[in-house]
Amino acid sequence: CCCCCCCCCCCCYTLLLFTAGGVWTRLPPVAPAQIAAARQIRKFFSGDLTSPVLSYPPFPGNEGNYLRAQIARISASTHISPGNFYLFDADEEDEMDARDTFAVNEEFEPVPVLELVDETLSRWVHHVQFILPQVRGDTCKQTNKQT
Repeated sequence: CCCCCCCCCCCCYTLLLFTAGGVWTRLPPVAPAQIAAARQIRKFFSGDLTSPVLSYPPFPGNEGNYLRAQIARISASTHISPGNFYLFDADEEDEMDARDTFAVNEEFEPVPVLELVDETLSRWVHHVQFILPQVRGDTCKQTNKQT
């Protein structure tokens, strides 16, 4: 039995796994090749982060890497909100740009619930860039802090 803890499950964040033994373990960072391979295989987790993932096509990493890749895929696909709830920087309006900075729109007018749950779901948008089939789109801007 284990649980995952993070403040936001994108590819850029560190994820910790809490095991039944009471130990916190940091999941490894995810690589694009691991996300691409995780899309192609279906495999149950054994609970041992160091065990190999025996699959076809081969997975480039161990079970810890596979878990991290699946969390990245799920997280990137499920960051949604009602349209216009968030405001984005003017230079990030292009759909192909990563939406890594956004703020709550203080002038947002709530939409009636029946309009949010219609069959088309057209009132909902991804407010974080999802992972494209080419395994691009969920990028991190790294900063070097000088002390």
